[in-house]
Amino acid sequence: LFRSFPKAHARYAELVLNRVYGRLGAERQSLLFAGCGDMPDNHMRIAQLFQNVTCMDISTRALDIARHKLGRGGSYVHESIVNTTLPDNLFDTVYCAHVLFHINKDEQETAVRQLLRVTKPGGRVIISYVNPNSLFAIPGESVRRVKSWRGRARQRPDAVPALYYFAHRLDWWQRFADDCKLSFVPSEIIAGRPGRAMLRGDRMASIFYEWAAWLETRAPYVAVRLWQCVVVILEKKSEPSA
Repeated sequence: LFRSFPKAHARYAELVLNRVYGRLGAERQSLLFAGCGDMPDNHMRIAQLFQNVTCMDISTRALDIARHKLGRGGSYVHESIVNTTLPDNLFDTVYCAHVLFHINKDEQETAVRQLLRVTKPGGRVIISYVNPNSLFAIPGESVRRVKSWRGRARQRPDAVPALYYFAHRLDWWQRFADDCKLSFVPSEIIAGRPGRAMLRGDRMASIFYEWAAWLETRAPYVAVRLWQCVVVILEKKSEPSA
């Protein structure tokens, strides 16, 4: 549902991943995938940069797949981000990609603070999130609100309930600024499903993604405000705030 993009997206995806590489931090000893899922290729490539990798997920099936891919190169924790019992100050980097907005909106702050808790002072929590005010997100957000007002649960055609979804505005993240250095970088200009609907043909997609890459390089702040997906970087302070 979420990983199907036009063919022209492949080169752009490499630029997005390289941007994440540059924000992983200097220390590459220990990494936590918070909500590892089925360890897609970009996760596996990031895992290769660290000596010790931990995969955490609420799904035993996801952990089985992760274990099959990483084998003895990883350790595996069957827990929720919100209620994790992992020790304090354990990881140099925590990577949480497209997971947080599937957690109840009232528990997302708890989840972020848990991720900060298990991160070493000076380490980084890197979260792939959605900007609900993006021009590309507004149509989908509007439909969700209308259905919510009507009390209609979103369902896939086969009647399987859709994943829970709620994305806070980008200014919501300022609540963590006392405990970490907060920054944003642009990620995907548009998610998979709206991208497939809007970009008709390889030529159109190629021009669109080339333009996106050009703007991200020259005006990253503008891209953060306009793009549908952003990367939130929380660099944990060495000393807690008074």
